[in-house]
Amino acid sequence: MPFQKFIGKLLTLIEKYHPFNLRYFKFLVIIAMIVLLGMVLVLGWMSTRKIKEIVTEDFNQQQLMIAKHSASQLKTP
Repeated sequence: MPFQKFIGKLLTLIEKYHPFNLRYFKFLVIIAMIVLLGMVLVLGWMSTRKIKEIVTEDFNQQQLMIAKHSASQLKTP
């Protein structure tokens, strides 16, 4: 209960001394957080795709080198 009273008094002070509408500010903060979260998710997805491409290409190059080395070992008696 004391915490709720404190929050209530704090919100009253904010509404009284700040020149902007608190509901409008909360709405803007929520929208900004949704946009930022969306950007983080998209960037994470893009980096995951790129990392998967890089790892696959590196693996293929390693396999090619092993195959070439094995082929050269089989050619030489």
